Amino acid sequence: MASMYLRVKRQKTTWFVEAQPQDTVQQLKTKLATTLNREKDAKDLRLQVPGKQPGTYSPLDDTAVLEQIGLVDDAVVYLSFWIAGQSNPSDGKWEPVEVPDFEPLNDEEGVEEGGSGKGKAAA
Repeated sequence: MASMYLRVKRQKTTWFVEAQPQDTVQQLKTKLATTLNREKDAKDLRLQVPGKQPGTYSPLDDTAVLEQIGLVDDAVVYLSFWIAGQSNPSDGKWEPVEVPDFEPLNDEEGVEEGGSGKGKAAA
């Protein structure tokens, strides 16, 4: 089978991760942990997809196979980190998904009224 690329988003960062359709979510998390230079263990990563209600996210089960849960080439998944508790690491919580909306690059400078793009230099 051909490999696929998934876009994994967390805050203002997007990672492009190569995976096989038959990979599990756990295998994808292991690849991400390597990409993060082992800053976090795979167990401290949670992958989620948009939920049925806007603004909600559904966590992916570690044993799920990517193609069986509907992930295809160029799919977007969201990454959250486990935030350990101060006195007991197991008393922590998952950080919320916080990915800002895409901000288009607007280059309004040099646009003439009624025109599109940069204006021509005056002769």
